[in-house]
Amino acid sequence: MIRSTSGIKPPRLRAASLFCAAVTVVMLCLSGYAVPAAGAAAGPVPGAAEKIAASLELSGFTDPARAKDGKTGTFATGKAGATVTVEAGADIGYIYLLYAYAPGPWTVSSGSSSAQADGLYLHECVFFAEKFGASKTAVLTFPSGVYLTAVEVYGTGALPDGVQVWEPPCEKADILLLSTHSDDEHLYFAGILPYYARVRGAAVQVAYFTEHIKDYVRWHERLNGLWTAGVRHYPVVSGFPDALSYDLATAYSKFAKAGYSKDDLTSWTAELYRRFRPQVVLVHDLAGEYGHGQHMASSDTAIRAAEMAKDPSKILSGYPAYDVPKLYVHLYGKEQIVLAGIDDPSPSLGGVTPFAVSQKAYLCHESQFYSDLLVWMYGTKKPVSNPPSVTITKASQIKDYSPLRFGLYRRADGVPGDVAKNDFLENITLYSGGGSAITDPSPGSLTGTGTQDPVTSDVTISDVTTPDDTASDITGSDVTGPEVTASGVTTPDATAPYTTDPGGTAETGGPSGGPGSGGDLKEKILTAVAIAAGSAALIGISLPVILSLRKKGR
Repeated sequence: MIRSTSGIKPPRLRAASLFCAAVTVVMLCLSGYAVPAAGAAAGPVPGAAEKIAASLELSGFTDPARAKDGKTGTFATGKAGATVTVEAGADIGYIYLLYAYAPGPWTVSSGSSSAQADGLYLHECVFFAEKFGASKTAVLTFPSGVYLTAVEVYGTGALPDGVQVWEPPCEKADILLLSTHSDDEHLYFAGILPYYARVRGAAVQVAYFTEHIKDYVRWHERLNGLWTAGVRHYPVVSGFPDALSYDLATAYSKFAKAGYSKDDLTSWTAELYRRFRPQVVLVHDLAGEYGHGQHMASSDTAIRAAEMAKDPSKILSGYPAYDVPKLYVHLYGKEQIVLAGIDDPSPSLGGVTPFAVSQKAYLCHESQFYSDLLVWMYGTKKPVSNPPSVTITKASQIKDYSPLRFGLYRRADGVPGDVAKNDFLENITLYSGGGSAITDPSPGSLTGTGTQDPVTSDVTISDVTTPDDTASDITGSDVTGPEVTASGVTTPDATAPYTTDPGGTAETGGPSGGPGSGGDLKEKILTAVAIAAGSAALIGISLPVILSLRKKGR
């Protein structure tokens, strides 16, 4: 089997934001800015492979042009046995594929040699030269069909920054961050992911309480943001639908209308605790930060799940009972800590601060640039068109819903309280036994990463059809997933339930996703913008935005 990697889950552009996003998309970090390894300087990988010109001949596809339009919200539908013939102008080093739905195992061949790729996730990198040597031709065959979003071909050299190579979800997590929506992890938890994952070297797992159903673009944004923040383990995503509410009761009511009870929500979260055995769990404000009911439900569920997870009488996919040592709630007033290190420049991050990295990571969520959160995060709605207007360069400047303030809501028996009150990992020994900055992980095994949870990355403007954002309710019919056709290709359907398997295997009944890729042009634009901004602390902040806190979901 050829070495390949598969990626994570993608998200959907809301109709109201398409125009604004289209104007600014070229300036966004569309494809996973790679946080430098310890001691490394920010910038492209020396000797990195470059994207090369290649012709793509698609056979067995109904709409082949959609695999070449550069949009992550569109895809060409290939029937069983569909092929893509690649003719490159130089020797092929890597082939990078983006899917709308994971195709399952497929083969790549060159001449008389062939090998199998995993096809588990929406973005997959095939280490072509490693298997076939010098060759300008490749044939990709999909025995079960494929929804193909894009194919990118790179020459030989080091793996480019823009091609994300993910590790499987953690076996054991030092920190489990429960984000309600894709982008919350960079806002109310700003600086935490780059600080603990890269600077401190902790095993950090991110899980999302809701999913943006069939929102392909947002799935990509999610992976892009995580990769930018320095996270290297695939996130886990529920199948619970995103829906706007402004109180806890309404949030639970909308989940119930979609077919999910409180017990369903609690069991899913408790199973995460048992599976990852996190030493620290981080959750949203009990009041939902600015009052989002799903944020409230996420934290309320997380607290109840801690009790369920430790109860041996509860059977959750065979995982043994587990008592979470420490559970922190954002803004909780008791045993409160104020995080240190978030505003300190670090060699592990190329000399910038963890908060600055989170600022860049948030900019990967372009579909969400229509709320006042841009002002909350940067102090301006125009961080690009008017860089001097950026006034927030430190997390400590944010007073409302400060990302630095958390309360130790719950401690397991025998776990001492915090004394220094500035670190989630106080009184915790990392599972790795270490704690220093870590280098970026290796590209994975020859056979890929095996059974993993889906995630996503790479973002471009999409013309994908999305649900009406003015609707006030979400019903069971809004929770959609794929249907299997006679040809074996999964196609969108509005009746099949969407589920994500939290047990480490590929998803069933819905899309799985993967990382995105970048290009030289985007890197040059980002570099130019950063220079114009005149501040290393604002690396890559590059997008005018239009936001409004009160919107349907997040």
